[in-house]
Amino acid sequence: MSEAILNEIYEEIQKTNALVNAKAIPHSDEFINYVAASIAITPQKVKNILNVLNDSHKIFTIEIVSEDALRAIPRIEGYVVTELDLIRKMKAYFQKELVYMYNTQFNKDLMVHQVIRELFPVIKSYNNTPLGEVANKAIMLEELEKLMEVNFEEFTEEWKEQQLAIAMEDANLGKGEPSRKKGKDKAADEPPAAAAVAEKPQVKLSRAVDTKKYRNLISMSKSKKYPLKRILNIYGVKFFIRTYLRRYEFSYLRQLVEDRQINKRSDLQLLKDMLRTMKSNIDNEPNLAPYKDDIHELERIVSHYMYFSDRA
Repeated sequence: MSEAILNEIYEEIQKTNALVNAKAIPHSDEFINYVAASIAITPQKVKNILNVLNDSHKIFTIEIVSEDALRAIPRIEGYVVTELDLIRKMKAYFQKELVYMYNTQFNKDLMVHQVIRELFPVIKSYNNTPLGEVANKAIMLEELEKLMEVNFEEFTEEWKEQQLAIAMEDANLGKGEPSRKKGKDKAADEPPAAAAVAEKPQVKLSRAVDTKKYRNLISMSKSKKYPLKRILNIYGVKFFIRTYLRRYEFSYLRQLVEDRQINKRSDLQLLKDMLRTMKSNIDNEPNLAPYKDDIHELERIVSHYMYFSDRA
């Protein structure tokens, strides 16, 4: 049932993207409630499925409106299927729309990349405005096009299906279950947690540190040209955190939390849950043992900042 619902949600995003018009990118504030009502599931389950689709590269999740707690403005995300032809068509549409809107508002006849150069340094001031929303779409669609061209091997149907099985299993949505039966002779006698630990290393490309996407993320993080917010928009908070946890860079994550660069309650909760999982695996991963105190300290810091966070 979950796989059928997942496919239905994916096809709804794909159908909407194919319109290639002003409403071609579904917005989270409308889309999640619409899907929940139309197929009779909870909004939270819709969010879980969208996360699975994003983690498996079936879709991209992009930021349309940044959260602004002072002005009571919630974060709004948009959903785009990872089909290069569609992304190029939408990019062309929104770039043309951006040029038109900018020229109309400022009476300046500029090319699209000139407009983006003008807006990018002050993009926060256009948050939650029609111009800001179109600018975010035009900018992010171009970034996504480049990402797919550079990391083309991570957007093949075979790769996406492999990752979809992993992501669904991690989210307890069911698709990964058949793969467990192959190793039933040994895994059947183990408790579920132990079986999962035994199986994970055998799945090709399941670790963040094994992928080109991981290497590009690290390269961008080290470059001063890419602000952290932009990196998180491209790769997602979950993949970013998972990557640095698997590099054992707990002090770096602690710095990001203390500097409030990771400050949303949901992101802090995600980090805390991942740390809890790492702690439970210390006995099975000898390399983690020397970092026991670092994990504990990072978990304490995260809990502290969660207490003072009022952001969703």
